[in-house]
Amino acid sequence: MNKRGTYSAPSAGYHEGAVARSSSVAHSPNEETHKTEIRLRLILALFEVKNLQRNIIKNDKVDDAAWSMLLDLYQTHLLNSRLYVSALCYSSSARSPTTALRRLEEMIKAGLIARQEDTEDSRRIYVLLTAKGLEAVQSYLSEVNSTFFRALAPALTEWTPSSKDY
Repeated sequence: MNKRGTYSAPSAGYHEGAVARSSSVAHSPNEETHKTEIRLRLILALFEVKNLQRNIIKNDKVDDAAWSMLLDLYQTHLLNSRLYVSALCYSSSARSPTTALRRLEEMIKAGLIARQEDTEDSRRIYVLLTAKGLEAVQSYLSEVNSTFFRALAPALTEWTPSSKDY
């Protein structure tokens, strides 16, 4: 991570140059060169996706654990299901339950998620995405899709189902 809190390749010019150089020989019969090109494009796309997380939600507290929770809640939303606070914290990539609860509170304050009492068991509380949270995750996933497509489509013109080991 650099000083601005974003992820970048150690030397972006070097890596971009490597992709450009490998692109010029991607159509050669050398399968390893083609695999290298795809791997380099994938690495650059992963750096870009990492930066998207910070840019979609302008909040330094939305770290990997928070994104894990947001994606888990979005998946739950798509499946018309619900998650309890404890299940969400457990499934997050937070280092501890305390950290997970802290991230949960920060996202509630940011208006990304909300608590909802369980009408059948007052001891339990559900967590769900707010409209702002839904919009943020949908925007992120759309950008991720575009990023990977832009990065990999040119290199995958020769891809076949037997080429799974890229």
